[in-house]
Amino acid sequence: GSSVQYKVKGAGVQEWHVTETNPQAMRDVGDPIMLTADPIDVVVLKA
Repeated sequence: GSSVQYKVKGAGVQEWHVTETNPQAMRDVGDPIMLTADPIDVVVLKA
């Protein structure tokens, strides 16, 4: 399987590093994504 790592930013200064396993599609920088563990919509800062 493949995986893609993202650095994502939520509200305020919250920031996470997220790994997506077996991504269905490659996302571009700036594409919105949602973390199921957190209801805040986040944006990809660096793919």
